[in-house]
Amino acid sequence: MMSRPAMFLPPNADSSLSKSNMLAIILWLSELLEYTNFTFSFNVG
Repeated sequence: MMSRPAMFLPPNADSSLSKSNMLAIILWLSELLEYTNFTFSFNVG
């Protein structure tokens, strides 16, 4: 199983991942990537 951000998902997400949970994880990861890319480019540039 892939590790998931516990603070972002409800406690019962471990038993079975639903499509909404997967979508939420994807959105969360994409926003996290955008944030890290922005801060990285800002710090370097």
